[in-house]
Amino acid sequence: MGMKIETNEFGRFQLTEVFEPLVLISETNEEFIICMRDSGFEFAYNGVKYSAQEGTLKKMKPTLPVYVDSVNLDDSEPQITRSNDENLKRLFLKL
Repeated sequence: MGMKIETNEFGRFQLTEVFEPLVLISETNEEFIICMRDSGFEFAYNGVKYSAQEGTLKKMKPTLPVYVDSVNLDDSEPQITRSNDENLKRLFLKL
């Protein structure tokens, strides 16, 4: 799925169908991420997530990505770990 990019009557960029996160990073490494949902938007500012729907802004609970660290082939449970690696967090970022 891609997004649509147009300009409005004031020459400003207008994006629609932004269902994959759009990331903005300032010169001082402040990060703002935004995407659309079926109803409203979800965004994050420096790691703090928010939901904006039907005129209501809500702070969302923080989550860390969960991934399988290793799998033992002897039918034992896979070892699940939560990552603290910043690059991995960005890879698995889901708004």
